[in-house]
Amino acid sequence: RKEHDLHFIRASVPETKSYIVKMELPRVADAEVRDAVEIHLEEYVPIPSRESVFDYKVLGFSGRDCSRMNLEVSVVHERTIQGYLEIFGGTGLTVASFENEAQAVARAVVSKNDPSTCMIVDFGAFRTGIYIVANGSIDFTTSIEMSGNMLSNMLRGKFLLSPEEIEEMKRTFDCNVFLLNEEQEAAGALMSFVSAFRDEISKHFVFWQTHRDEKNDVDKIQKIILTGSESILTGLAQYLSGSLDISVELANVWQNVFDFNEYIPEIGKRDSFQYSAAIGLALPSVSKDKEPR
Repeated sequence: RKEHDLHFIRASVPETKSYIVKMELPRVADAEVRDAVEIHLEEYVPIPSRESVFDYKVLGFSGRDCSRMNLEVSVVHERTIQGYLEIFGGTGLTVASFENEAQAVARAVVSKNDPSTCMIVDFGAFRTGIYIVANGSIDFTTSIEMSGNMLSNMLRGKFLLSPEEIEEMKRTFDCNVFLLNEEQEAAGALMSFVSAFRDEISKHFVFWQTHRDEKNDVDKIQKIILTGSESILTGLAQYLSGSLDISVELANVWQNVFDFNEYIPEIGKRDSFQYSAAIGLALPSVSKDKEPR
């Protein structure tokens, strides 16, 4: 805060501590939308409405004469918000807004105005978030326990390596080498984790593809976007693409910020993945097209 003279911040709330739900309600005047959402909140989330902190975005209208409104609603328990406010208050920072981490990540890694349906895999140090985005809106979020730290602990227990050696092993490992039948013990251990990681993603991918609204092909996942600090494993995107039979691409976290033809950031691409949520949080402040509240 002192180094950058910061006073106001936007903060993300982990997907595990918040909810994103879709609501379809009878259309009401703009000034009455919040009250309408609050009345129906307990039908969608396991938090008493009096203990909820929520915000909403109107996605559009449907029904005869557009008599119904479709909303995306973010909900957090007030205890969670108070805990964050106490932490930030102690640093002298004022929180301008809170946002579900999935929404922030999606805003950074999905190209603006992209209407397609995609799955975001946010492979982090402590957990992996799986988010499905359709027409710029979050349709599904979940987390799995598989993480970079889990992989590091597995390698530490098996090979008795230092943290620096483990990071070097992860940095130099190539999933495609294993696919070429390179029989190395370290490669086998790494690949066992990657295979299990693939299986977890596959469960959610297959479930969505087979349980979506069959009348609407737009809802079918068209690609997977891989981001997060641990997504730097070489060949991981290609391995997942081949295993799941779908396009898997590494995120470009800067695509909605600037044009690479005009500016090249100092931070390298491998390091940029861990900042997708922070970039997504900042975008409404720097974008000319402010998001509706």
